[in-house]
Amino acid sequence: MTDRPTYTARFATAVKSDVRKLDRQLRRIIREKHLTSVETDPFRAAQLLYEFRGLWSYHFNHKGTQYRIIYEVHPEEHIVLVIMIGSRERLYEALRRRLK
Repeated sequence: MTDRPTYTARFATAVKSDVRKLDRQLRRIIREKHLTSVETDPFRAAQLLYEFRGLWSYHFNHKGTQYRIIYEVHPEEHIVLVIMIGSRERLYEALRRRLK
């Protein structure tokens, strides 16, 4: 077991509307499994490049659809700030608009 600190997930305001679009079962799975994984080791995800430098993308599948949790890590405060949650389809276009 490592002495790596656990992070706390915080959510950007717009993430609430992302989550509302998902079905109840998927919301539960994200909360219980995927966010727990991100909080345990936020650096295990894919680091994004170019215009999204500094953001991380956690990938998972649910019923044949690819989903992403996009976040930034604040190591000094042990916080993971979730910026977007959704299916991969057109997610990066929406992320570009959200970050403007």
